[in-house]
Amino acid sequence: MVLTSLPDLVIELTIHMYKSMGSMGNASSLSGTSIQLHEMFKKNIPSICNGVLPHAVTGCSQARDFFHAQQEIATTSLPILNDPTQATTKRVVEFLLEARNAKRALGLYEKEVLADHGYNSIERTQFTQPVYRALT
Repeated sequence: MVLTSLPDLVIELTIHMYKSMGSMGNASSLSGTSIQLHEMFKKNIPSICNGVLPHAVTGCSQARDFFHAQQEIATTSLPILNDPTQATTKRVVEFLLEARNAKRALGLYEKEVLADHGYNSIERTQFTQPVYRALT
């Protein structure tokens, strides 16, 4: 079998090509070159975003780590205790511990990622919103 065009490549190679691009704009432009590439792009957009964003957005891996930590905290289940007062107290303590950890993580994220770039509060919001949207 002779390959005569880019869409004839094995799907895995084409997806890897998408992931190695420097921006989502480049990946989107490539997907507009043929119907097959566009369909492949649409079907694999989450994995392509996961591959492209670390190259295109400074601090993306730190934002991803922070997001996964939030998910882990959200899915942590607390044991059900027989005494309602004891259960409430335990949940409050767990909540406060998680809040403290989240505050530390946010401070670290802002210090190591955002502050290094000298962003003001508006620029920080403009930076973090697309990263959060892309990861969710």
